[in-house]
Amino acid sequence: MISESNHLKTILLMTVLSIISISLVLSNTISSITTLFLMTIASICILFCIKLFIRMNINFDKLILIFTISLGFFQSALFSVRIGPISLFPFRILFIVLFIWFVFKLVTSKVNTSHLNGNVSIHLGFFIFWLGYSILSLIWVKSLSDAINYIFLLAVGVFIVYFTVLYLKNSFDYIYLFSAWILVLIIIIGIGLWNHFTLNHLSSSYIYSAPEHKRAIPTSVFYNQNDFASYLAISIYFLFAAFKYLKNYILKSICLLLILLSCYLMYVTDSRASILAVVFGFLVLFFLYLPTKIKKLTIIATTLVGLFSSILFFNDILGFIGGSSSSIQEDNSLNIRTNLLKNSVDFVTNSFGFGVGAGNAEYYMENLSIYPTQGVLNVHNWWIEILVNNGVLVFVGYIILYLTILINLYSIFKTVNNRLEKMVCEALLGAFIAFIIASISPSSISNLNYHWILLAFAIGFIHVIKNKESSSI
Repeated sequence: MISESNHLKTILLMTVLSIISISLVLSNTISSITTLFLMTIASICILFCIKLFIRMNINFDKLILIFTISLGFFQSALFSVRIGPISLFPFRILFIVLFIWFVFKLVTSKVNTSHLNGNVSIHLGFFIFWLGYSILSLIWVKSLSDAINYIFLLAVGVFIVYFTVLYLKNSFDYIYLFSAWILVLIIIIGIGLWNHFTLNHLSSSYIYSAPEHKRAIPTSVFYNQNDFASYLAISIYFLFAAFKYLKNYILKSICLLLILLSCYLMYVTDSRASILAVVFGFLVLFFLYLPTKIKKLTIIATTLVGLFSSILFFNDILGFIGGSSSSIQEDNSLNIRTNLLKNSVDFVTNSFGFGVGAGNAEYYMENLSIYPTQGVLNVHNWWIEILVNNGVLVFVGYIILYLTILINLYSIFKTVNNRLEKMVCEALLGAFIAFIIASISPSSISNLNYHWILLAFAIGFIHVIKNKESSSI
């Protein structure tokens, strides 16, 4: 039986969402009929899913977390209300509800953290260190407003990771999250196709007011096409895993169609780094399937070919990866990206490895750069952005965290026998491999929620599987 408490919580949540939606309509915050239509469709989907989850007896904590995460993919596309320096949109509103609910349970001693041990404690410890270091850097930052905005985004991301490992405690929860990822992906692909074929865009996209010749470039719910392409580059592995492990041929056909549509949308975005990321990810996954002896020979051959090619075609490779039709012009992309890297190295060196401070990379690029970047201020490389903003310690910690996640996912992939768990594991493994390259496509990852959702998904899943394995011994 479903408890009356769960019904009341669900009704309360939907009442809050309804009041917010009606207020926005009456206050003329929503100026686009298209946006209002999409909000209506989204609300119907939310009501349907809530009804489904209630039938499955998923508790309130998991319910609100899964919907918060699902809305996180949409960024500020549905609507956005600015309150001072902070923008409020559906994801952040639900996150605030989730956070208040957590504080209430914490005060009433109803938060159970006994399962948070082992590797997950180390992972969470790093995020706390990263957040603490960013707050400490307020001492030496030059732009306080940029720093506060960066710390806010970081804090939201860190809490999403914490809430995920806190509330999703078994493998079925992560199968639900896997399903939510794909359901959201279908909507986002649909909006991308709508962009491309109708030449219409959401008001949150920079192409909304772009010249006619750019209107066919899809951005979906994202600000630009590179953000959209990088999201597709990691999400395609969820579709591939579903296609591989699901037994229903109708679902397999749908997944195959979505894979082809994703590839087409990436192609028309002209985000070369994202395309390269997908190719790289599938090559690595294919390599993981090979027998051990062939793997060794493949590593030696690939290393030799890679070194030789890097020496001969370094500029061409960098130009291919850097090429994009967004904020960096095609003909200057190589020089600008090279100068962005040179300035970044200079900033880190001059800060003695401590970094320029939370979110101050753009300020330094605008006011203290040596090499010209023609007005481009974003580092355009997530890995270097972490190094510039937070210094060597956080950068090395993030690299170790990332490698640890990859190693754990591969270990689970080799040992887990459950078909659905293997599906989730392979999707995460492919996505993390692709993200290494896909993350250099957007101007910045710090404001893209899917990065934090992916981290939370992987860390929580690893924790659950490791606990399951240890308890069965």
